[in-house]
Amino acid sequence: MIKVDHITKQFKQLKAVDDVSLEIEKGEIVCLIGPSGSGKSTVLRCIHGLEKPEKGEVYIDGQLLDPSKPDYMTLRRRMGFVFQHFHLFPNMSVMDNLTLAQIQVMKKTKEEAEKTAADLLKRVGLLDKRDEYPSKLSGGQKQRLCIARALLKKPKVLILDDSTSAVDTATDASIRAAFAKKIPGTTKIIIAQRVSSVESADRILVLDEGRINAFDTHENLLKSNEIYQEIYNSQLEGSGDFDQPA
Repeated sequence: MIKVDHITKQFKQLKAVDDVSLEIEKGEIVCLIGPSGSGKSTVLRCIHGLEKPEKGEVYIDGQLLDPSKPDYMTLRRRMGFVFQHFHLFPNMSVMDNLTLAQIQVMKKTKEEAEKTAADLLKRVGLLDKRDEYPSKLSGGQKQRLCIARALLKKPKVLILDDSTSAVDTATDASIRAAFAKKIPGTTKIIIAQRVSSVESADRILVLDEGRINAFDTHENLLKSNEIYQEIYNSQLEGSGDFDQPA
């Protein structure tokens, strides 16, 4: 589904991504972890086309992601991206943020759109906030609303840039269950900090100083990779998990 071929991305003197290559299969769940500044978000932004690497290429479904190509926007529309920062309509309620595109773009009735929206809000733990405005939501609640909105599009690729780290473990589990039910065949690429999210990935990409340190299963990394062992153990001690909803 996704092929990253020797990409390098530099910001002035900082080489954020340094000769990264990987392949991700259709429907696979891949989790990115690594120390702060290791290049995780930049890799995701290059895959989505938000950043253009100085060297290397990104392929989606076997097609080159290139701004000069006529199918560039078509390829990008196949992907959903949930940012750390929020892009919500501030003058609309939570419910309206989820029904607007369904009614205007998908041509659903208001009743159909609200039924779908209510189901997604329940799955991300926000049904009781359906009539609130984004300004009344916490950061974690805004993240959950953005995830619900991304699920509406049923993208072929869903990219989440550390978008569930601020929610409680029960809501995190509910969100992952929603992924499995609503978009079962979607390829998911996630920056995640929670132990349970990392463990449930098909494979885990360990980045360090912009380069791939390892790309393997949780079980294999726990046996052989020092960076992963250190991050995993620190999360077990409580620094990477959350018990209170946000």
